[in-house]
Amino acid sequence: MRLNTMDMDQWSQYAPYVDTLCLPIYPLRIKDKQIEIQRGQVVERVASLVEKQLTGRLLLLPSITYVGQEEAFFAYVTEIVQDLAGSGFYHLVLVTDGEVHALCEKVRAETSAPPMQIISHGVQTATILTDEQIEQEAGIIYQRIIDMWQN
Repeated sequence: MRLNTMDMDQWSQYAPYVDTLCLPIYPLRIKDKQIEIQRGQVVERVASLVEKQLTGRLLLLPSITYVGQEEAFFAYVTEIVQDLAGSGFYHLVLVTDGEVHALCEKVRAETSAPPMQIISHGVQTATILTDEQIEQEAGIIYQRIIDMWQN
């Protein structure tokens, strides 16, 4: 399920079954009217594939883009994760670009979020990924989520 495409009636129907949130996070670079979006597109595609595989139990949230100071971004993401920890969901999956993965791992490690379990997965976006590689990344995340649910 995707938060940005559902209505309240749909949510009322599915809410009892959804216990996992998926939050894509990636950098956005804009310089001299040039926009670097390929990395974000890969992260979005991977998160979308995971959502399709786990529809009915996972809610895909709108993406967060990273621009500017790393310290400010760390504080922002930490606040979001802490807020989500008190939202009634049991699991949170951060799907990140490789560049911000270490930062998101730090957020995950430093966030006291019981009873929410948090995993972070950095998608390798330094090179252009093929459709098969994108599907492999989604498969890895899928398996990590299944493992998280079973623990």
